[in-house]
Amino acid sequence: MKQGKLIISIDFELHWGIFDKVPLTECITYFENTRKVIPKILKLFEKYQIKATWATVGMLFNESLDELLDSFPEKLPTYENPKLSAYNYILKNKDLIRKYPRFYFAPELIKQIADTPGQEIASHTYSHFYCLEKGQTADDFKTDLLLNIQKAKKFDLKIKSLVLPRNQLNTSYYPIAEELGIENIRTNPDIWFWNTKTPESLQKRIARTADCYLPIHKSIYKDFKSNFGIIEKPASRFMRPISKYPLLEKLKIKRIKDEMLTAAKTGKNYHLWWHPHNFGNQPKQSLKELEQILIHYVNLNKIYGYENMNF
Repeated sequence: MKQGKLIISIDFELHWGIFDKVPLTECITYFENTRKVIPKILKLFEKYQIKATWATVGMLFNESLDELLDSFPEKLPTYENPKLSAYNYILKNKDLIRKYPRFYFAPELIKQIADTPGQEIASHTYSHFYCLEKGQTADDFKTDLLLNIQKAKKFDLKIKSLVLPRNQLNTSYYPIAEELGIENIRTNPDIWFWNTKTPESLQKRIARTADCYLPIHKSIYKDFKSNFGIIEKPASRFMRPISKYPLLEKLKIKRIKDEMLTAAKTGKNYHLWWHPHNFGNQPKQSLKELEQILIHYVNLNKIYGYENMNF
């Protein structure tokens, strides 16, 4: 029987992940908790010998606002909606970024991740770049990804894996990514409510949420496949933040554990992902749930030889 794998990818963004949606002033404690929880996640990974890929927004590599401003490309992305541009946000919020640099820069956390056994630093683009938004171009994408790769080189890190922000998968950009050394990319579940090329709707959001607790759609176990020289690593399950309802949490963890068990028994790949800030509201309980999942993996490894891999 073919040996399947458990893949874990984590989208590391801090406020760059939601700068266009939520003001920083509304989530100070949230991101304080996020910074504190990352070393604890790493300790759990080290304890249970877990490999994970951290798709990191490139702007987090900077030490300061001045360094960030110096990194601006000559031509900025040309979104029709200017609110989507991290560069526009930076120029309008310099004082805020100077006041709260820890929510925009994290070189010490990146080093800690990279120094933890089994962890891979990947790209989440430099500026949380949106590949399907109107106005942006292939040249904008190339410039952005190259900036991320160059920043990582200063940390002696080679970027070979990519996760696209908001899961905006644009396969026409694959040749550019391959040219710049990208070997792997996370793709979206092949389900209608994860399709980023169709308009977002309340129906899609409800279905995505419900599917984390109940089998609204069949579970996703996909083989890796090559596309334009890049290996696609399909996502299987997003680990949602803690809800208000204990029953939902039991259903969520049971769904993940059951899917992992099926993958282990049948030799399938199972790709679990989340953001560190998803632990920001309930860090202690979130870590407990993560540890349950990791212990479950260790048992599957002992019984079925199920293994874990980076991208």
